[in-house]
Amino acid sequence: MFSFDKTGALVVGPGGDYVLHTPRHAAGIFCDGIEAEQLVIMDQDSAALQHMQRWAASPDNFVHEKIGRYACGDTGLPRIDFSNAEILAALQDVEHN
Repeated sequence: MFSFDKTGALVVGPGGDYVLHTPRHAAGIFCDGIEAEQLVIMDQDSAALQHMQRWAASPDNFVHEKIGRYACGDTGLPRIDFSNAEILAALQDVEHN
């Protein structure tokens, strides 16, 4: 998903490196972490870590990569499993609210 910030610059989400999960799936991960008395980081941490590592290695290359991905049609939306009925129901709820 993209929007414009207050300066008018285009802001693009992280894109297909991430997966849209159901609230039930995300809550399960969160509760498992609490029960294990461990720091809770949602299971997208490997994708987030890769983003941070690429940015840290070269902020300019990272930005150019994001621009290239946007130019190729990556609008910043996560991957969505449209065969999952729970995800479809959640998306319909968001659309109607």
